[in-house]
Amino acid sequence: MSDLVLGLDIGIGSVGVGILNKVTGEIVHKNARIFPAAQAENNVERRTNRQGRRLTRRKKHRRVRLNHIFEESGLITDFTKVSINLNPYQLRVKGLTDELSNEELFIALKNMVKHRGISYLDDASDDGNSSVGDYAQIVKENSKQLETKTPGQIQLERYQKYGQLRGDFTVEEDGKKHRLINVFPTSAYRAEALRILQTQQEFNPQITDDFINSYLRILTGYGFFSISHYKFQYRHNRY
Repeated sequence: MSDLVLGLDIGIGSVGVGILNKVTGEIVHKNARIFPAAQAENNVERRTNRQGRRLTRRKKHRRVRLNHIFEESGLITDFTKVSINLNPYQLRVKGLTDELSNEELFIALKNMVKHRGISYLDDASDDGNSSVGDYAQIVKENSKQLETKTPGQIQLERYQKYGQLRGDFTVEEDGKKHRLINVFPTSAYRAEALRILQTQQEFNPQITDDFINSYLRILTGYGFFSISHYKFQYRHNRY
């Protein structure tokens, strides 16, 4: 059995180490390592970065999966030929009533996969703070418009009228400033996508019920991608 004893002194900003010969009392080794103490703001930054990476990874996986179901259905096999010059919002509105080409349908559905809304609106609850209250009121106004319009129709109107639709911006009408926020629930995007797909199904027999269901799972689910097996496992929400 060794006569050496290891001692550690662990603090929030340093670690001390010592090795002692318990028979002779000799200090065989001693050292200390100093490092920056943990701070709450550092944890917040790391968590924010981690969440950002997770969101980026999920967006990428949804786009890959969208390509996959188009390939499986024979709708598009060469994505290098898909135009990048078409307005996806115009196509989303057109697709509600009129036939889209396979390429146009892909562009419209890809746009919705990339920007699929939020599944909760906790930040919209009014707690007395004026800025939060303003946000809640704007979300209510968006919800009111959704009673007669899809997110795509609202977004296209804003783009045509103001030249902008994404983000949080302020416009002036009749001498008054009006704040607009591009915030819509995921359920509204799902309802729009379903209308588009059901309309296109009338024109295109390749758009099957399985295709529609697969797309809606991609749009509303949260998945984890396995490169080795090219599989997705989805945790579906309530929509």
